[in-house]
Amino acid sequence: MSQPVNVLDQPADSLVYPHWSASRFMAWDQCPGVFADRYVRHSEIEPSEPLAYGQAMHLALEDLYAGHDAERALRGHLKHAYAWWGQPIPPGVVSGAIDLLEQVQHLGLKGRSEWVFSIPSDASLGAATVGAIDLLDLDHPSGPVVYDFKTSLGTWGPDRVAKELWQPAIYLWAVNHQFGVAARFQYIVLNRALGSLQVFDSPRTLENSFGPFWDRARPIVVEAYAGRFTCNGKHPACYECGSKWSHEHVCPTDKPPFIRLKQPEFDPWVG
Repeated sequence: MSQPVNVLDQPADSLVYPHWSASRFMAWDQCPGVFADRYVRHSEIEPSEPLAYGQAMHLALEDLYAGHDAERALRGHLKHAYAWWGQPIPPGVVSGAIDLLEQVQHLGLKGRSEWVFSIPSDASLGAATVGAIDLLDLDHPSGPVVYDFKTSLGTWGPDRVAKELWQPAIYLWAVNHQFGVAARFQYIVLNRALGSLQVFDSPRTLENSFGPFWDRARPIVVEAYAGRFTCNGKHPACYECGSKWSHEHVCPTDKPPFIRLKQPEFDPWVG
């Protein structure tokens, strides 16, 4: 699918970005100031428990689909991640994480883990659009599937899934660009509060996400290149914990991540 061209009237003294990604657009949605802190000022990421846990689980899932001992890897990743956070691993976190990992295994998903892509969008966005798909199954009986894993303390449901644009739009675009196929997008949510998985099919398709992507991406790119990072005060929920985000937001550490409800060099940000 072709992309719009020549949308930028870039001043000579404007900022330069090495690439665009879902993470960058999501940061802008959270607040243009967050985008500026992270990608212009390159401020250090504030450690948090949900971020540490999520990174450890994603690394373990990568190990799982690479054919490694995922449970053993998960224990090591958790140890490393919580050391980065600066706190000991709370009771119940390891056993709960292992249980969620086993539930993912039982889904029997297949495909390419951490499929890295780069789309040549320089003419339209001033830089390439890059990313890494958690799991890509091009041989699924019902057609190609993009799987995205989420760890969450907050509420996921059809309404939230329907609002998510950046990852479905960019990832489906990347698959089409590379393989010439239209995939579907599915979220696998590892819900720590429930101690179980939630599976959601995104209503986003290649066709119905491409227009909204450009409608939202173009003004962001123009503002970013011009160095205008004014907060509009319209902050979404925190992507890590699901609580209402504000400039003073700190992810809570006294919520269900420490309770198992079912019976029985570290890089914190990529983008």
